[in-house]
Amino acid sequence: VYLMMLCLGELSVAMPETGAFHVYASRYLGPATGYAVAWLYWLTWTVALGSSLTAAGFCMQYWFPQSPVWLWCLIFCAAIFLLNVVTTRFFAESEFWFSLIKVVTILA
Repeated sequence: VYLMMLCLGELSVAMPETGAFHVYASRYLGPATGYAVAWLYWLTWTVALGSSLTAAGFCMQYWFPQSPVWLWCLIFCAAIFLLNVVTTRFFAESEFWFSLIKVVTILA
């Protein structure tokens, strides 16, 4: 992952454009590859988000055994949606605090 991030950093310095890494695939490998990379990236995040929401629902069901998993999935999905709908500053601030919680938990 570290080497991949170094490569993406080099590409973004050499070609500063808006968009994700599918822009680099479109330019250097071809438009069809860029299109496929963009859709596969979206699909990966869609599947990963569903799995993460389900895992969070099962974790919450451990603490609240009478509650259904789908309710927690819905609550967390709404929270993620609200974080993405509001301003970028609020989203970035919440990402900072969530990351800080993770780091403190790992250190503890």
